[in-house]
Amino acid sequence: MQWLKNGLVGNMPLYIRSFLQAWYGEAANEDEGGCCYRWLPKIVGDHSHLLTSYAMLDGKIKGYFLLGQNPSAGSTNSKMQRKALEQLDWMVVRDLYEVESSVFWHRGTETG
Repeated sequence: MQWLKNGLVGNMPLYIRSFLQAWYGEAANEDEGGCCYRWLPKIVGDHSHLLTSYAMLDGKIKGYFLLGQNPSAGSTNSKMQRKALEQLDWMVVRDLYEVESSVFWHRGTETG
């Protein structure tokens, strides 16, 4: 476990300082410990796939990044997933091949 001490975990304060300097420049050099850390975006709440789909159904989510997934065909309750995707204003799909979710969303709901 020596590599943990010498790697990222062991040098976390130095890594964080370097990371903050890359993003915020000289502002990260202030002596106020962790001054820029509060500016970093934080993930709060449950962002699991199913709860996100329910939020789409409720119109709370306007856009969606679909990275290597295919909820229209391969997720729990595919019919509900397609209804959720119908609510989106925009969607970005990143996949090696065309997937059912992108075809369905691009084609529109009028084709069923």
